[in-house]
Amino acid sequence: MAEAYVPAPQRWTLFLWVMQRISGVFLIALLLLHVIWLHYVDPESVLTVANVQIRLQSLLFGVTDTLLLAFAVFHGVNGMRSALYDYVGSPKKRRAISVGLLLAGMVLFAYGLWAFLPFVLGTT
Repeated sequence: MAEAYVPAPQRWTLFLWVMQRISGVFLIALLLLHVIWLHYVDPESVLTVANVQIRLQSLLFGVTDTLLLAFAVFHGVNGMRSALYDYVGSPKKRRAISVGLLLAGMVLFAYGLWAFLPFVLGTT
C-alpha cells in the first residue's frame, strides 16, 4: 500500500502540532517533579540563594530546569504562533510571524540560560 503524499508545509505544521502536545506533557511532568521534590521530598530546605545555587549545581536539577525552560519557551512560542495563525491568512504574514516568534523564542531561551548560568557556575 502506497503512503499518501503530504506536502512539506503540512508535514511541518503536523510536526509542530505533535510537539506542542509532547512539550505540554513534559512540562506537566517536570513541574510535578519540581514541586514534589521541593515541597515533599525536601520540605525543610530553606529557599535562599545559597541553597538554590547548591541545588542547581547538581546535574539532575541543572538538566531538569534547563529542559523546563526549553519546553516552556517552545510551548509558549508555538502556542502564540498557532493563535496568531487563526487570525492571519496571508502566507507572507504567516512566514513573518513564524520567523519573528522563532527569533523571540531564541532570545528568551538565551536570556533564561544567561540568568541560570551564574547559579550553575557558582558565581552569584
